[in-house]
Amino acid sequence: MSDNHTGGEGALLSWLAGNDAPCPVCSYNLRGLKEPRCPECAAPLHLAVGSTHFVTGPWVLALVALSLAMGFDGVVLVLMTVGGTIGWIAEGPPPPGFLWVIGSIYAGFTVLASVCGLGVWLLLRGRRAWLSQTPRRQWRVAVGLFAGVGVVHLLYGLAVVTYMQRL
Repeated sequence: MSDNHTGGEGALLSWLAGNDAPCPVCSYNLRGLKEPRCPECAAPLHLAVGSTHFVTGPWVLALVALSLAMGFDGVVLVLMTVGGTIGWIAEGPPPPGFLWVIGSIYAGFTVLASVCGLGVWLLLRGRRAWLSQTPRRQWRVAVGLFAGVGVVHLLYGLAVVTYMQRL
């Protein structure tokens, strides 16, 4: 070990002198490394503290599920607003019974978007609590959330289509 390495680099190189460890970029075995750089891919290396609970996949899955649903609901609300406004201008106000139906559907999508937005906010705010769970639990919650959001949206969509067909 050369004297020109900082404490972290020296500790890293000292540990790698007798231990197998894969490069985090290319998986090359770094045992016996002389410089804090992978000889295979030239990625710079540093000493770090890690945790087996730091798994980003489930957190991203949960965040994407809620964000996609919120975005979908937002697009539907925008389309309903624009279409309704154009229809109102072109043909006048709809009959009161139909206005109630459209208002109910609009309210349902507003609630869905709001709940998904709240879920995104809670997920972002509670990241530390999320990561304190075991990875197995993180995956279970994320997959359950993904499936739950999908099922709720599917059921609401089916309810809207079924109701609209009866009109």
